[in-house]
Amino acid sequence: MGPKLNVFDVKNHTSVDLGVYGLPEKCTWSTDNINVYCALPNTITGTEYPDYWYQGLVSFTDYFVKINTKTKNITTMANSQDETPIDATNLFLNKGEDKLFFTNKKDSTLWSLDL
Repeated sequence: MGPKLNVFDVKNHTSVDLGVYGLPEKCTWSTDNINVYCALPNTITGTEYPDYWYQGLVSFTDYFVKINTKTKNITTMANSQDETPIDATNLFLNKGEDKLFFTNKKDSTLWSLDL
């Protein structure tokens, strides 16, 4: 178990559980305000987050997903465990939203993922 990702509806003051574990710092919203792209750790346990992650005491190997916050449909796009281990941070989409950019916290390199 670890930190669960939720979406808070400001208008209705309700929270929706997205059914995945991760850190909001490792996500970015699409311009439609429905889909969110996240780098989710393959393994995350405990309650020390995000402190331990920010302090560099833990590092993750992420998989990349697109989450539809209305339907809760989760689409896995890639798993860095299968290639180069990536602990993604600073995620953002390009204007056309066909590329996801991020920094690998392990070595500060810039990466992109074709969507």
